[in-house]
Amino acid sequence: MGLFDSVKKAIGGAAKVAQDAVQQPQQQQPQQQVPQHAQPQQAAPAPAVNVAPQGRNYDQEEQDDAARFDLLGDLPGYYTAEFRIEQAWEDEGTKAQLFGEYGIRDEQHFRQVKATVERFIMTPQAQAKYGDVNDIMHVKMKATQDWMMKGMQAQMAQGGKLAGEVEPVEGVTLDQWAEQMVRVASGGTVDDVCAALGCDKAKWDRVSAEWNARMARDTTATIAMAYGNAFTKAQSKPGVGNSPYAAAAQNPGKGEMPMPFERYVEIMEAQSALTAQGQDAQAVLKKLGITVMDWSNLGSWFSAYINDNALRNNNAVLNEFNRLQAKYKAKYATVKSDADINF
Repeated sequence: MGLFDSVKKAIGGAAKVAQDAVQQPQQQQPQQQVPQHAQPQQAAPAPAVNVAPQGRNYDQEEQDDAARFDLLGDLPGYYTAEFRIEQAWEDEGTKAQLFGEYGIRDEQHFRQVKATVERFIMTPQAQAKYGDVNDIMHVKMKATQDWMMKGMQAQMAQGGKLAGEVEPVEGVTLDQWAEQMVRVASGGTVDDVCAALGCDKAKWDRVSAEWNARMARDTTATIAMAYGNAFTKAQSKPGVGNSPYAAAAQNPGKGEMPMPFERYVEIMEAQSALTAQGQDAQAVLKKLGITVMDWSNLGSWFSAYINDNALRNNNAVLNEFNRLQAKYKAKYATVKSDADINF
């Protein structure tokens, strides 16, 4: 499914970063200083500065300089800064502001700090605190995600760019709308929804159309993310959601697996194969013994599990996911109908 393709892509990109960090060229290792008494007595010409055509000063990058960052004490803080700066790279004003905030003089200095961090994460001190390079890439991913989440919340808060877009629609809040969508996904009817909200069908249609329109025009997906969170929370509300996996969705990626990892991946690939044949996704899930609500809850748990653990223990979870995905893609590559599905 699209969600897991994007998760896998993000994980794969981080894994490449980890691999690249392990394979840093030797020229980026700190140079050994020649003792003064061992140097020739005659005056030597000043060495040429090793500057690349793009303006990178490789001689400078070989010298450790962490600017204002406390790498051992707060490595996530550095990665948050790196993300913010790189996101603003083409905006000269914002980039200069961020440079000042973090004590960075210019672009060459920023690259020097990055090179310093790349060396730092290979040190015993860094790995004693944060784990191996794969673990550190997880630290980087989480720091970035946390910053993005804070940004989304700020956009929806009073005075934020999206504050007006999350105001209630005819008195129905985003959380209330998400709750009724859970009711529908759990087998409820429009009459059930209208009774719960105290409205008629015409109002429900208008409310739904407007919330869908707001999510569609929000190019940052902030409202969609808030809707997803509200949808997940509503699933455990008595009388609204009836999924046996609702509790797992409340604590995504943590605790006991709601079902075996292999079965989850098999269902994912079976559903993908059948929907590619034009079959209705909900009917496919029903054939597989999973409701739409169940699948939403399972997706919440497993996407968090994969994201949180993919790069740990030498990419064990990512490698297992890739192996199982290939196995069941091959198994269901030739299915033509749900009659071909047999667990």
